[in-house]
Amino acid sequence: MAAPQRSTSTNPWFRMNAMHRAIGVVLILVGGVWFFQGIGVAEGSDMSNNPWWAALGAAFFVAGFIVLYRANVAAKRTIAAEQEAASAADAGSGVAPADDPVEGDDGDDRPDAVQRHE
Repeated sequence: MAAPQRSTSTNPWFRMNAMHRAIGVVLILVGGVWFFQGIGVAEGSDMSNNPWWAALGAAFFVAGFIVLYRANVAAKRTIAAEQEAASAADAGSGVAPADDPVEGDDGDDRPDAVQRHE
């Protein structure tokens, strides 16, 4: 059985561990519902107008954001490490980066060429 292939996206949301992302979103949603029931905005249950549920909902809401934040930081570290490894591999291969065809050097007289003056 082959290992699942990792995403190559540089967007941390797509690189987060799917379980952490799901847990964070569920905690935020459940915490929001419990909070609004606890403060009396959402009526219709024994949880309505009960400060215990408002406090518990707020705690779940904050915990959900903490889970998502930590997963986001871990994904950003992974992306940075992969980019650093790729740039080190490129530098070690001895291959020079290709010239950008739009940007020209000082001797380029094309109208779209960018003149560099250093």
